[in-house]
Amino acid sequence: MSHTQADIKRMIAKEKEDLQEILDGYKFLPEYHDATDEVKRLRQELTIAEKKQIEIVVDYKEEVKDEIVFKRGEISYLQNMLDDMKNGLNVDDYNQELVDMFRKFHSIYTTSQNKRLHWVDEFGNFAIFKTLSSEGVSVAWYLYEIKEDFNEYEVKKDGDYIWRTEGGHWSKKRHQEAMLAMEGFLNKEFFLNLLEELDWKMKSTRDNYRLEFKAPDYDEDAKRYDENNGKRIYINYLKIPTTDAEAFAMYPELKKYK
Repeated sequence: MSHTQADIKRMIAKEKEDLQEILDGYKFLPEYHDATDEVKRLRQELTIAEKKQIEIVVDYKEEVKDEIVFKRGEISYLQNMLDDMKNGLNVDDYNQELVDMFRKFHSIYTTSQNKRLHWVDEFGNFAIFKTLSSEGVSVAWYLYEIKEDFNEYEVKKDGDYIWRTEGGHWSKKRHQEAMLAMEGFLNKEFFLNLLEELDWKMKSTRDNYRLEFKAPDYDEDAKRYDENNGKRIYINYLKIPTTDAEAFAMYPELKKYK
């Protein structure tokens, strides 16, 4: 029996249909339908879980947003510091005179050999020195005003710093605070003039950095300090007002002497 080409093509098509039916036969099995339903259920649960996971991540990042910004700023600040050091912008390289000056300045202290120059402003008027850890002394940073008589007796004491911070590591936040203290020190004249107008007296005119003022009615002979509570002010260069309103807000004890 002979077949035409058309007959053979039809026979091939029929065989392919039969083969496909055999291949797809599993789709009619009850256990396959059960498994398919289980897959759908698990996919739905996975979708819900993934959505919940994303929500948790978003909520967490929003909660710690300030910490993330802070840490990124710290990393950027420290990286810039490291880059500066790699590029040779090390204070020890071009301020040896200040290093030597500071060593003499602290020569009366046993930890003087553990101090080193950390930062100098662009005009050479201010410097930050680091005190490295040693017995009985924690790590600390001091902001000093550099003067011609920096090594003279009248400034050769441990209290002649504008600002100090202790413990931990140097950071962008600490640098900003040091700069704020330096700015306050440079802008102190307004506040000192206001105190003078209010007749508050400086404890000692020889102390240019640890400034203490006493109210006009401060009683030196008072038996107990509590009797004169609120009648002494210790100047904090981080809190230097530049207007009357700021002064009375920062130091409310001044209001009664206006």
